[in-house]
Order: sequence, then structure tokens, then C-alpha cells
Amino acid sequence: MSGFEIIGAVAAAEQFAEVLFKTIKLAKSVADQFQDGPNQIQQKIECLESLASLAKQIQNTKSLQTEDIGKILTRCEWHVQSLQDLLQKISFNCHDSIQKKTWRAIAGLKQEANISKLFDNLDHEYNSLNTHINLRILAITGDIQTGYNSIDTKLNSIAQATNPSPDSLKCLQALFITDPATDRAKLINSKGELVQGTCDWIAQKKEFIEWRASDGGLLWISGGPGLGKTMLSIYLVSYLSSCFLSTDDGKTHYSTYFFCDANDNTRNNAVAIIRGILFQLLEQNKELIGHILPSYEIQREQLFSHNSFETVWKFFLTMVNDLGDSQATCIIDGLDECEPISLELLLKNLKKITSTSPRLKIIVLSREYPRIFGASLGQFPRIRLDPDAKTEVNRGLEQYISTRVAELSESKQYTTQLANHVKECLMEKSAGTYLWVSFTVKDLQTMEMSEVEESLNQFPRGLDALYERILQQIESTQRGLILDILRWCTFAVRPLSLSELAAILGIKQTGLLDGVTILRGKLAYCGHFLSITDDTVTLVHHSAYDFLTRQIPTCEAMPWFSLSNVELEQSQLASACISHFCDLCYEYKDALRVQVWEDRRKLSNTYPFFDYASWQWTEHFKYSGERGDKILTEHPKLFSDKSDILDLWMELINARRLTRTTGLFWWKPYHNEVLFSGQAELAANYGLTALMERVLKKEGSWRYLKALFAQAPGSPHLQIAAEKGHVPILEMLLKNKARINSKDSLGRTALHCAATQGHLPAVTILVENGARIDCETKDEGTALDAAVERGHYETVHYLLTCGANVNGGKTATAKTSPLMKAIRWNRPELVKLLLEWGADDRLGTKDFEYYFAPKLRAFIEYFAEKFCITPSHFRDEIDFGKTTALHLACIRGDLAAIRTLLDPKWSLDVNRQDGYGNTALHLAACGGKLQAMRLLLMNPSVDPSLINHWGLSPFHMALFHCQSHVVEYLYMTRNWDIPPPEPNEKCRLDAIHIAILGGFSHKSVRKMLVCLVVQFGVDPELRTPRANCLDNKWHSHHLPRRGDEYERSPADLAPEDFCYETPLSLAIQRGLLRTVEFFLGYCNIDPNAPCRGCDGATPLHVAAQSLREEVVRDLIMKWNANVNCLDDHQRTPLHLVVSALAHYRSSKGMRNSRLDSRNAIIRDLIRANAQTSAMDANGCTPRDLFVSNKSFETGWRNTDRGDEFDRLIRL
Repeated sequence: MSGFEIIGAVAAAEQFAEVLFKTIKLAKSVADQFQDGPNQIQQKIECLESLASLAKQIQNTKSLQTEDIGKILTRCEWHVQSLQDLLQKISFNCHDSIQKKTWRAIAGLKQEANISKLFDNLDHEYNSLNTHINLRILAITGDIQTGYNSIDTKLNSIAQATNPSPDSLKCLQALFITDPATDRAKLINSKGELVQGTCDWIAQKKEFIEWRASDGGLLWISGGPGLGKTMLSIYLVSYLSSCFLSTDDGKTHYSTYFFCDANDNTRNNAVAIIRGILFQLLEQNKELIGHILPSYEIQREQLFSHNSFETVWKFFLTMVNDLGDSQATCIIDGLDECEPISLELLLKNLKKITSTSPRLKIIVLSREYPRIFGASLGQFPRIRLDPDAKTEVNRGLEQYISTRVAELSESKQYTTQLANHVKECLMEKSAGTYLWVSFTVKDLQTMEMSEVEESLNQFPRGLDALYERILQQIESTQRGLILDILRWCTFAVRPLSLSELAAILGIKQTGLLDGVTILRGKLAYCGHFLSITDDTVTLVHHSAYDFLTRQIPTCEAMPWFSLSNVELEQSQLASACISHFCDLCYEYKDALRVQVWEDRRKLSNTYPFFDYASWQWTEHFKYSGERGDKILTEHPKLFSDKSDILDLWMELINARRLTRTTGLFWWKPYHNEVLFSGQAELAANYGLTALMERVLKKEGSWRYLKALFAQAPGSPHLQIAAEKGHVPILEMLLKNKARINSKDSLGRTALHCAATQGHLPAVTILVENGARIDCETKDEGTALDAAVERGHYETVHYLLTCGANVNGGKTATAKTSPLMKAIRWNRPELVKLLLEWGADDRLGTKDFEYYFAPKLRAFIEYFAEKFCITPSHFRDEIDFGKTTALHLACIRGDLAAIRTLLDPKWSLDVNRQDGYGNTALHLAACGGKLQAMRLLLMNPSVDPSLINHWGLSPFHMALFHCQSHVVEYLYMTRNWDIPPPEPNEKCRLDAIHIAILGGFSHKSVRKMLVCLVVQFGVDPELRTPRANCLDNKWHSHHLPRRGDEYERSPADLAPEDFCYETPLSLAIQRGLLRTVEFFLGYCNIDPNAPCRGCDGATPLHVAAQSLREEVVRDLIMKWNANVNCLDDHQRTPLHLVVSALAHYRSSKGMRNSRLDSRNAIIRDLIRANAQTSAMDANGCTPRDLFVSNKSFETGWRNTDRGDEFDRLIRL
């Protein structure tokens, strides 16, 4: 029994907190004693304090006092106790002798490895504990259900909550980018628990009260850095959730939120924001996935790509609008940290949110800049934290300061007078910013009580002043290195790890310390300016970036830490990357060759910065502006006309691009095809204007370039630059007479490439310079077609205004027109735009197929609006032959389209049957679209008793496809009995038989049988009708009658295929082993009793004749079936298996497989003592039947076949 189980959750947390408090105090003491001692103590005290915060949280939160968390606390306590013991060995008193202090110092160095190991263990336990707490918090607030232990569990739960389509889980995995609930929990742990009373004021603000009382709308809360916007967002999430829980209106409330972070690529763009919100909506209503699946089935992972904002935004609106009377709220925090281009797209759509989604309530929290915020959100109600809510913010800040000072007083034993003085100073100098208070409190935690008063006097007022004080206090001898650190943390393409940063800074390991440990010590000079999370270094806050890059007035002296000249800083980083890469390439040229990929991977591990330098130098070069020429001059090794290093780099980048495409590890290329072949192509791909300019200025290179344009298919450099959207490169090439309308091997021009990616500036430049708008490719049509397929609205609109043919090129048909592509790819906004520009909407029946209608909402809504006066015209337009739009909408589960079609004003025939006799209700039942069925059954005109060409009603189609949730709904909610099929010659099977014959998997059949037998009481031994056989003999009992493999088609339910058989017999013939065990085990059916009426065959007879090897073995070994039992014709199972192949008519490969199964079953029966001499009613033994079976091994003499049988039974 664990310690947690013995002493209880609260006691475990209290005991751990007590030990931890003593250890933290001791660690700080040791850190003060050893100024140059174990750096791990200096760096890891904060980790211990974080653990203490978690322990306190567990003490005060009953729901966190679980067994799993208790076990982690027990392990943590053991590690902390061990750490305390080690620290006591190296600690000394200030009055101790020099000799004792020296020995203690030596002991400290010896124990450094052990201390480091313990801190690593505590780091691991902290992450584990943090994860458990996050999940418990999320479960309590309703963000996830209790018991979820991982993101995979979440995804599986959502995918399986509705119809378990194979694509559901894949779709969710492709959609998932980050879990906002986990991000919120991490913020709480990093910033600390909310102080009660700091954010309550928001609920009393007039703007908020009006927003909450409204049916929908947007509220903008703005404020400068450090004013507590993120903590306010955290509070609002909890507050609104509690408000929803306390209402008794009977409506469902959907709460969503997202926390942006400029340093996290999964949280700093509009697509990521909407994907995170969609994930939360699906957690709360699993059936909403039906809005995404149809498009995912076609586009797959491309559906959620970085440039698919229009698509995910459309999903967002559709899902929110499909919630009916339910209320949905959304909180977006830190929207100003979103990428500029992406931010513009999101704000443009938020501007019209009240018309596109009138019942959605949104709160946006951000700074007041960039200016686009005011232009887009200025029309909405707004709360300015300063000055509109300055009084309330200051009051909340005062409460926050009081709480933090009270905690300091308790831990540091402040006097009342000192505590009051600290509180007053913090309030006076904070300038209303929480961030300033947070930094200052952390500093005070490291000070003795005697140092507090003097330190408070030295603290500057305001956040920028505090940043300046932190940096100005750095010694002049350290400033060069610190400036390099700040430069990398500010402008790196992605956050750098400690090992990468140490490598590029040239920090070498010493005899006792590695480079990362030394770097941690250097980072301590930066104080609160930098943050280290998971061994990754970033600026502590976006305000730190603003402070470093702010423009300094010319009348002021330039601070040593200023990074205001962005081009200069980027050029320095580019040069550093190039130098690092070139040096390693020169030294390890052979190891870097593609053929020696194992050595290359080892090199990458040995030199951590190599990967970043290799792949990101181009990004820094691109932003170097006019200083690009200097980079070219400084690095002739890379940019000379015949550079081996550049050739090697191209080889590396080509290998990486190829293996990314094929999904392989990038160090191991798929093949050696060269994708880059020169400096011009390199410059065009990465937007290196300085390099392209130098290439074009060289007469020899330009002659080569012109020859390339004239001979090669297309203008490759122009097309590459267009595809990447590098406008300066395009202008440069066009100025030098590049062939603007030349085509590549696929028939694409530069305009096609730009339109495909939606680069409107590039499209504009090309059109203005004479690009032919309606030029067609071999397969993809015109540039307009390409833009429509990718959903680039602005590009489509611009091309139309420039005269693009709205119906596509000369070869376009109704099936390949831009309008049809917009419908196919579910682009409703583009459908409307194209129709407004006069697109031909005459879509013939033969051209409109299932494949081209993944979702019909856009098309249907257009016709509903166009023909609202003449509904009969509307009906004719959307009925495509026997398959109507309602059929297609039910196949896809498009609830919005179904609602539109069921409107009585259209007078549609809701019982229209397609070519197979299926109504829309049949198809909804087949696919398990329960919500669609509910909508249909609410319409009194829908007839649920209609049967299709196989004699099956919608209920039986649900049975055949094993949609157990549909069957349960119809049986239990609507009180439907399980009806037998209508008496006809096509199907006379009962429900249990249909379920066994139709299920697509063992699991689905078993689940359906449990529903029928256990819940509804269906007889598990109910038999099929008798076959019409004149001689009462039936020898071809297998499924189906047309071949070996059962295809799960209702056409195979013909009555002549079955002869008074039990469900067990059918399950055996299909090889459903788990279903067979269900009948024999749960239903207690005798394994030796006849299960087929025409010949009295037992389960073992049926399994042997059907060549179901696993079932035969299971019946013999587990259920003790009699291997010598006889049917009505005196045949044993051995008689049936030796002649079984006479009835199978398959391909040669399938016959060989059947032959192997037959031989294996013969051997199993012989091992179980089957009698080889037993004779049937015709006097034949199994050997006689084996010899006379001529349907398979043709060409064998009978003596050879007899020897083969003898050989089998001997084995």
C-alpha cells in the first residue's frame, strides 16, 4: 500500500509541502554560500518553488486529491528528502572554520552530479504532476470528461462517440494542433493561481453586462502590456462556465477559448486559433464532426493546412450556427500576437461576425495596436483597461499585491511595518502592470529581510524602466555575450534550445561543467528578461521584444542592448549561420554526402546548431535588406560561381524536400533527383533579392539565364518566385525580360503558380505585366480554377475583375467549371461570388455525381434564394434524376442542407426513391447519421416503412450496416418494435440474420448482437426460411453464391442462399469467431446441436465446409465439439471439408489460399481423432470424396490424389 493510501491525500500534500519548504530554504542558503558552486542549485530553486505551488494547490483543492497524484507526491517527497540530505552535507555556518568551509566546498563539487540527477528527476515528476493536475482541472470545468489521460484518448472518444467511421479519428488527428484547455492550465501553473478578487470587477462593467445579456456579438477588451489581460482571460473562462452551469433554461452552452503565443507556431496564426476552437466544439458535441468529414474525405490533411483559413472559418460558422438555440461563447486572448497576414484575415471575418453568426458571443483581448484592430473591431463595444477600467484594474492589482506580500511575509517573516511598506512601494512603482509586480516579487523572494527596504528604493517605476534596469546592471565584461543572446532570442526563426544557443555562441565545456550549464549561468545575468521552458530559451514576454526593438530618438544615446536596426541584426545572424554551416561543411564534406546519411545524423547530434544554421540562414538573409550585398562579399566560399559548399547545401536541401514529400526521415533521401541547380533558383525560392540581383548583373550568368528561359519548359525562376510570393524577385525578373507566359511541363504559367497559393500581390504584378489570364494547364484549367480550388477569395475576385472567364477555359465542361469546383470543394462564398459574376448554373443530371457533391449547402442555398417565389422550379433544379439533393445531403450528414430541403415551401418529395429504391431515410440509416434521421422523422411526410429493391426498410438498413446507435434510438426512443422484412421474394430474413450478414467488422456485429439479444430479447436461435430444394439436399452452403468472398451487399440476402439456418451457422460461414463465441458462451448454445435445417449439420460441419480454419480449431479445442458427429446424410465434418473446394469458383490465388485452409482443417480434424473410415449415406469415405474431387487439382491421377490424402492424414 502506498504512502498516499495510508495517510490520505491531504496529509500527503501537507507532509510533502513541509519537506519542500525546508529544502527550498536550505537550497537558497547553499546558493548564497557557494557563489561559484553548483549552478544547478542556482537554476533549480525556481523548480522547487513551482512544486511547492502545486502542492499547495492540491492541499486546497479536494478534486485534485486522487491516488495517482498522491503517488507522484510520494515519489517527489523521496527525491526532495534525498536532495535535502545532500545539501546538508555541503552547507556550512558562516562562523565555521576555513578548513571546514573548504571541505564543504569540495564536497559540493563532488555531489554536483548527484544533485543534478535529483533535480532532473524532480523536473520529470513536476511535468507528470502538472499534466495530471491539468487534466483534473479540465475534467472539473467540463472541458474534458473524467478519466481522460491523453490527447489520444480525447481524439478516440470524440471519434467513437458518434458513428465510428474509419475517417473520424484520422480527421480529428489532422484537425488537432493544440489543446486550448491544456494551454490554459499551463498558463495557470506558470503565472500562479488567480488571486481572488483581482478580476471580479469585469462582471460589473456595463459593456460586459450588456454583452452577456445579448443574444450574440463581440466585446473587445484592450490594454497595454503587463496589465493582466491573460489572467483576465483565465478568469473569464471560469466565470462564464460557472454562469452556464447555474442557468436553468434547459439549453446547452458551449464554451470555447484560445490563448495566442507569438513564440509558438501552433498558437500564433488564425488557422491554429480556429482549429483549436473547432476541437473544443467537437469535445462538447461529437456529432458536429459531420460538418468536417465530407470535405476531409476528399482533401485529407490539406484541409487544415496553413493557408486554409477560409475553409476552417467556414466550418466554425457552420458548426456554431448548427447549435440552434444553444449559446456559444468564445474568448481569444492575446490576438495581437498573431502573425500579421493571418491576423488581417481573422479580423476581416470578425468584423462581420454579427451577421454571419448572430448567436455567437466573442470576447477578444489584445493590445491596441497594430492599427488594424481599431479599423476592424472599433465598431464593437470596448473596454479599455486604461483608462476605462483603470480604477478597477488598480483595485485588482492592489488585491494581487496584498496577496503576494502576505505570502512573502509568511515565508520571509516580515514585520507588519515592513510588509505595509513593501505593499505601498509595489503599488506606487508598478504603473498598473501585473508583470512588473510579478518580476519584483520574484526578486524579493531571493532577498533577506534586511535587504528589502534598500532594494525597493532602487526598483524603477514601470515595465520599460524595469527592463532597462535589468540590462544596465549587467557588467560591461558580460555585455557582448548577453547582447548576442538577446539578438538570437529576439530574431531567431524559432525558439532555440540551450544546446543550440551554446553552440552558436561558442561556449565550450570546461573540465567540470558542460556548455549548457555554463550558458545557464550566463542567462542568469538577464534576470527576468528571458524564460527557459523545456530547455528552450525565449523572451519572457512580447513586451520585451517591443522594448529591445523600439526606435531610439536621435537626440538620445543608443543603449548597448538596442536591437532597433532590424536589417543589421538579421544580417549578423545570417552571417553567423553561414559561417557555422560552411566551416562544418568544409571539415566534414564526405560525412555530409547523401549516401552517408548515418554519419550526417551523428554530425547533427554532435553539432546541435548545424540543423538551424543549414535550414534557416536563408530566412535571416531574406530580411537583411540592403545588407545582403555585404553577406555575399563576406562569404565567398558559399556564393562563388563554382562553390562546392553551395552544391553540397543544395544536395542536402533537395534530400530534405524529397523525404518530407515521401514521409521519410529527412536525412535519408528518397532518391538523388536534384531540385535546386543554381544560385538563381535558390534566390527565387527563398526571396534572396541581393543574390538574384548579383546573378542578373553578371553577363555570363544572364546569358545562361536567357538560354534557360528559351530552352527549358517554362520560366522556372519566375514560376518559383510566383509560387513563393516573392514580389521583388518577380519585378526583377520581369524587368529583365523573363517570359511571363511560358509554361512548364504541366502547362502551368507563373500566374497559375501564384494563383494556386493565393499570393494576390504576385498575381497583381503578373497581370499588370501582361500575363494571360485564361491560359489553361493540362489538367487544372485556368488560374481562376486554381484559385477556386484552393479557396482564395480575394484572388478569385481580382481575376474576375481583370476579365477572367467565369466559366473557365475553352476545354471546361459543366463538371470541370469553376462553379462546379467551388461546389465540390465546399466553398459557399466562392459559389456566391461566381454566380454573381454570371457563372453558368445549368448543371445537367449526367454531370452531377456523388463525387462532385461532398456538401450541397452552398448550391442549395443559392437556388433556395433564387427560386423562393417559384418553389416548383427550385425542386426541378435540385432533383438530379432519381437521386435527389436530399439523398446526397443525407449521405454526407449535412444537417444545414437537410433543414433547407425539408422546408415545406419547396414541396419536395421527401420519400423519393433512388435507383436502388432507397429513400433519404434509408441512406441516413446506412451511414449512421442519427441527427439526419431525427430531422427526417420530425417531418410528418417521411414514411419510415418504405422498402427498397431488396425488401429492406430504413430500420433494416441500419441493422444490415450494424448501426447499433440508430437501432437503439428507433427501438427505445421512438418505441418501434423490431419489424420483420416485408414478405417478398427478395428477402425473408429476420433482424438478427441481417445484422450478422451485414456487419463490416467482428466488433460491429458483436455490438449489434448484444443490442438485439441482450437488450431487446431477440431469440438467438431464430432460423432463416427453408430453401426451395426439390431433393431436400443442399451442398453449396457458402457466402455468396457468386464466389468465395462475401461482399456485404443487400443483393446477397436472396432466399435461395439459406436453408433454415441459425444465426450461429451464418456467423460461422462469415468467419466471425467472436460472434461464434458469443452464441456458444453467452447464449449457451450446444456446440454439437444441428444449426442447419436442410442437412442437420452441426457448427463443426458448417465451419469445415466453409473452410473457416480458426473457427474449426476454436470449436475443437475450446468447446469440445465432436469431430465425428453426423449430419442427416451420415457425413462427418471430414466428409464436408475434403469436398468443400468443389463449390468455390475463384481466382487461382484465392483457390491456393482455400487449398491451404482445407489441408490445415483436415490435419486439425485428424489430430482430434476424426475417423477416416467413416462412410456417408452413399457409402463414401472422406478419402473417396477427396480422390473424386476434380474441381481443383486438375491433371492429377486418382492414385496421386489418394497418396496426397494419405500424406495429409499422416502429418
